[in-house]
Amino acid sequence: MGLKGYSAGDGVGEIIEVPGGHIIRATGRKDRHSKVFTSKGPRDRRVRLAAHTAIQFYDVQDRLQYDRPSKAVDWLIKKAKAAIDKLETTQEPENNTTKPGSSSSEPNLVDTQTS
Repeated sequence: MGLKGYSAGDGVGEIIEVPGGHIIRATGRKDRHSKVFTSKGPRDRRVRLAAHTAIQFYDVQDRLQYDRPSKAVDWLIKKAKAAIDKLETTQEPENNTTKPGSSSSEPNLVDTQTS
């Protein structure tokens, strides 16, 4: 797994090893936000949420009495682990043009039950 175009020696960014991947800490001025390296390449570590999703998320964070959003995300991922593990890992992402909540926007799940 290479980090194409990203190395600590050429002034592009500092690479930090973390469990499950890498963080690329920006050193230049143009793109100053840290990146995380995923199987699909470097991605911005900050995530934008739709307004209604942000309201629901912050409600969950407040109910959990967590002071940091990352703690609430960790909790949600831990609680959803069984469902996440059922997701197809080879599924190619599509340009999702469906509205949130419609049945066609649901990801494909792997059927782990045998008949």
